[in-house]
Amino acid sequence: MRSLPLRQARPGVGHLRRQRDERTRQMVNLPRRTGLAALVALLAGGCAEADMATPSKRPVPTALLTPWLSLAGGWAITPEPGGLPMPALPPGFPRAPIGGRLNFQLPVALAARDDVVWVVDAGLRQLLRLERSRDSVAVVAAVSADMGSALQALPDGTAWLAEPASGQARQFDRNGRVLRTFRDDRFAARPVAVAWVPEAGGDVFVADAQLAHIAVFDTFGRVIRRFGQGRLQSVAAMAIGPAGLYVVDRLAQQVHVFGRDGQWLSAMGDDSLVMPRAVAVDSGGRVYVGDEADGAVHVFIDGEPVARFAGAGALRLGRIDALAADGNLLYVADGLSARVQILLITPESLRRPSP
Repeated sequence: MRSLPLRQARPGVGHLRRQRDERTRQMVNLPRRTGLAALVALLAGGCAEADMATPSKRPVPTALLTPWLSLAGGWAITPEPGGLPMPALPPGFPRAPIGGRLNFQLPVALAARDDVVWVVDAGLRQLLRLERSRDSVAVVAAVSADMGSALQALPDGTAWLAEPASGQARQFDRNGRVLRTFRDDRFAARPVAVAWVPEAGGDVFVADAQLAHIAVFDTFGRVIRRFGQGRLQSVAAMAIGPAGLYVVDRLAQQVHVFGRDGQWLSAMGDDSLVMPRAVAVDSGGRVYVGDEADGAVHVFIDGEPVARFAGAGALRLGRIDALAADGNLLYVADGLSARVQILLITPESLRRPSP
C-alpha cells in the first residue's frame, strides 16, 4: 500500500503577522542604513580629496601666530634724571598727567626690542616709548606724524624715525634727544621707512615714496648711492631680514628682496597680495605682510605663501597699520582699535618636522 505524503502544516496567523512586521522593519531601516553608508563614504571621499589638495612640501603649524597681549597705552612717567623735559605740544593737544593713564589714539608705526616698544601715534602726534614689564609710557617727542611714518629700534636703545610729512629721518635716544637728522629734498623727499644696517658699515637706508627707490646715507648724512629704480613701482614699507631689505611695492602687489649691496634678489606675493601695507621679518627669515584688502597677515617662507591669518577673525585686529618682529613676538599697530596687539610666533625650529 503506497503511503501518501504528509501535508505541510499551514503557518498560523501569528506567525504570518510576525513575518510581515519583520519585513516592514527591514524596509524602514534600509534607507537609514543606506544613507549612513553613503554619508560615511562621502565624508571619507571628501577628506581624501582635501588631503590630496593640501600642499605637503611645506608643512606649517596651525598655531603659527597666536594672540597674546594687547597694549592700549600705559602709565605716564617722567623723563629719566638728566634727560630732556617733556616735549612741548601745540595748544589743545592731550597730555596725560604724570602718574595718569596715557592711552593710544591712532598708533600708525612701531618698533620693538626686548622689553621696549616705540610707537608713533598720529592722533597724539607724539613719539612714545613703552616698557611692557612696567606698563609705563613716556612721551619722547612731538612729531609731525602721518600714516606713512616708520620706526626702527636699535640695539643701543635708540630709534630711527622716518617722517614723510617733514621729509626727514631722525634718530632719538631714550630721553628724546635728537642724535642725527638726515634730509635730502632731491633723493629722499618723502621717507616712509628707515633702516640702519651695521653690516653695511653703519649706513642708513631710507625708502623714498616719491621716487620709489632706496637712498643710502653715510654716517655724515650724505646720499652715497641709490637702488631700486626701474624695479620698484612704489614703496610703502621696508624691513630688515636675514637676506637683506624687504620692500613693499604696493602697486606691483609684491614684496621685493634686495641685498645689503642693493642687488635685487627675489620677489614674493604676486599671486596672493592685493594691497600690501606693512612688512616684518623674523630671525628665521619668515616674512609677515599685512594686506589692507583682506585685513589679513600673510606669511611667506623662502618666498612661498604658507599661511594667511584673518585680522578680524583669528588675530582680533581691526586694521593692520604696521608690523614689527622681535624674537618670538610679532607686534601689530592697530590704528582702528587704538591699540598694539602682540602675537606669539611659533619658534623657527618648528616650522619643519624633524627628520
